[in-house]
Amino acid sequence: HRGGLSTLYRSCRDVRHPISIRNERAALKHLHQIITVTLSRYPTKLQQDIADLRVRAMYPPFSNKRHAKIQIRGEKEVLHHYQQWATTGLEILDLMEKELQEEQERGGVEVQLGTGILHEDLARRSRYEHVMSCMEEDDSNFHSTIVRYCADVLGSLRREEFKNIRQSRTVVAPGGSILSSRNFY
Repeated sequence: HRGGLSTLYRSCRDVRHPISIRNERAALKHLHQIITVTLSRYPTKLQQDIADLRVRAMYPPFSNKRHAKIQIRGEKEVLHHYQQWATTGLEILDLMEKELQEEQERGGVEVQLGTGILHEDLARRSRYEHVMSCMEEDDSNFHSTIVRYCADVLGSLRREEFKNIRQSRTVVAPGGSILSSRNFY
């Protein structure tokens, strides 16, 4: 029996379950790099194709030349979409890593059992939540697939990382005795 990722990820539905921040970052960087190289191989930019198609004398309606230009424009639009996807995902990962680093630097969250006191700034809305809220409200700048990826896939990864940090903290009983100190790193 050969273990590995093939036993864990069997269908396209499994793509919604990220492996790690490092893996997502590497995949998005690779995607961005491939798209940048591919776009650089076209002789014109997308904006030029859009402008050219407005000149009916140069690209007459129903001509092969016009249809070829429309096809190339469509390819570039798809590439730009995935380039924005990768760029946005990388920016969200940067934001998440800053928040995770801040969470780790804050030190242990002290929980006093029996008193219901949790010393943590729960009222503070995270930058990630703020950015995601803005992205979800702004239909003009972000395609819904990009928003869903950042909210669902990267959001689940963020929640898992925060859970790991919080599980590694110390739990203090009334009177100051340490009940557990778990580290998962």
